[in-house]
Amino acid sequence: RLNAAAGYSSAGYEVNDVGFMFRTDRVNSSVVGGYRWLEPNDIFRRQSLDIATYSTWDTGGLHDGGGFGAWYGAQFANYWRFNGHVFVNPETNDPRLTRGGPNMRSSDSWEYSLGVGTDGRKSLVVNADFYASASKAGGRYTSGGISLEVKPVSNLSFEIGPQYSWDREDAQYYDTVEDPAMTATYGHRYVFSDLEFK
Repeated sequence: RLNAAAGYSSAGYEVNDVGFMFRTDRVNSSVVGGYRWLEPNDIFRRQSLDIATYSTWDTGGLHDGGGFGAWYGAQFANYWRFNGHVFVNPETNDPRLTRGGPNMRSSDSWEYSLGVGTDGRKSLVVNADFYASASKAGGRYTSGGISLEVKPVSNLSFEIGPQYSWDREDAQYYDTVEDPAMTATYGHRYVFSDLEFK
């Protein structure tokens, strides 16, 4: 399988009167290649592996995002499932961290996830999922959970279970302070702090 995509939104594009848009002023591209094994064997009913890369820029040509990674998914012969992914995001620019000030460099980061689930055809299904990411500068994010899905009839299901998340931001914007001596940042100091929440 092969997929390639590109997108563009101008700096002045505005849709917030009719909906929500995370950001504009963006040019992006991605390429994904993958392979699926559809013939069952003694261990697997099916498997898939995808490898991808992506890049983003603003309309002025500033490279502000990119990375590469892979996803894997499998269904075992007993109909249990397993999936996971790993992604690496090299150092790049971030024009948003200073809230309208100069661009900052964001450090290298990586992320991965793992998931497993029991036979989805059954009336009781157990799922467990875990996700983690980290940056070279010290940021960390972890989340995970276990859930029980109950299907009393074929077209109705309920899901219940605990979930946990922990986040430590290594560069959370706090304030902007005028300082004429800071000519490199246009007469201002940009104050950041660590932020931890669960």
